[in-house]
Amino acid sequence: MAAEQPRSTAMERKFSPFSPWMRMFMKTFTAAHTVIYRLTGGRVGGRIGATPVLLLTTTGGKTGKRRTRPLVYVADGNSYVVAGSAGSTSKNPAWAQNLLANPSVEIQVGSQVLRMRAETVQETEHARLWSLFTVMFPRFEEMQRQTTRQIPLVVLRPA
Repeated sequence: MAAEQPRSTAMERKFSPFSPWMRMFMKTFTAAHTVIYRLTGGRVGGRIGATPVLLLTTTGGKTGKRRTRPLVYVADGNSYVVAGSAGSTSKNPAWAQNLLANPSVEIQVGSQVLRMRAETVQETEHARLWSLFTVMFPRFEEMQRQTTRQIPLVVLRPA
């Protein structure tokens, strides 16, 4: 006889990262975070606790619209490394897809705005950068275990 799977409660379903309510909350939080970060030059929103945050602005592959996302990052020389975790969902985040169509991006780190070129990390460099990333953000190891896809790493290099 198979073991009975525990049922999720209404509260767990409401706050699941996949629920419509949580997606709406995250969209609102992201927009507010971006505005506050820009207004304060990253003094507010440039860190979440000890975690550094940058703003990544990409251009939509289909729409051509510019969109900005706050993302945690690791510095690697004069480059920045970000991860496309998408909350451990089965798909890469839209911003990572947009980079395939247009790798020219803009980032804001603190008050500094930089033009960069985004490159998805290939397998040979992925292991080294993944270890840098997970030392800084151990939660990403758990996120990787929660999805069947390999979480992509993107290096943002000066244009």
